[in-house]
Amino acid sequence: MPTLKRRNATACAVTPGAPSSAGIGMRTLRAGARRGGALAFRLVLWRLRMLRPGRLPGRVTIWFASRTWGNRGFSADPHYIRTCNRALLTTAPTNVLECGSGLTTIFAASLGEANGFSVYALEDHEPWRRRVQNVLSAAAVHLLPTPLTSFGDFEWYDISGVELPDFQVVICDGPRGQTRGGRYGLAPVMGSKISGATILLDDARRQGEQAVLARWADEHAAVVDLDLDCKKGLAIVRFPT
Repeated sequence: MPTLKRRNATACAVTPGAPSSAGIGMRTLRAGARRGGALAFRLVLWRLRMLRPGRLPGRVTIWFASRTWGNRGFSADPHYIRTCNRALLTTAPTNVLECGSGLTTIFAASLGEANGFSVYALEDHEPWRRRVQNVLSAAAVHLLPTPLTSFGDFEWYDISGVELPDFQVVICDGPRGQTRGGRYGLAPVMGSKISGATILLDDARRQGEQAVLARWADEHAAVVDLDLDCKKGLAIVRFPT
């Protein structure tokens, strides 16, 4: 079992109800939300395309995105998205790997477009990949069709024939929890491509992810920092270089 290091709870505290907002952009978002989720989400995309280098999306933008994207119950929660966004700016990556795709892909692509890094997202579910691709306009993202394949006692994305660079940040919110071996395959399959990278693993409260973290620590000398104050749990993981 990896050592538990708790982070400052205030960074992940759940704010009850809708956050306060100010400015004409936020009033427009609220009006869009009243008229329908699809319109509100288009307004979120517009705000993301206006991002400047070194700037993060606001809490209200993330809050509205999580409620109008239309995949509630499965999408990353706002706390995880904010943590990923901060990591993308503070680590100044060249290339970012995402396991699975969705809201985090959209935010990462917008930040990549503004700050000059590329995002490579692995997605095994083709209809979902097409849905995410349809809302992406940033040239900074590569949304790759990578079906799951067997690696013996676990399954992982099939990256054979895909040229991938080295990654400095990994956003790991896939594959789905019922996948054989869970998300364990990240370490043995990606190998040196993620050596020294900052890995942000979602759903760290789940028993399957806890088992994956323990196995990473035991077999791959992973250093694990668990933050269980966030809603679904977050693990920040680093493999030795």
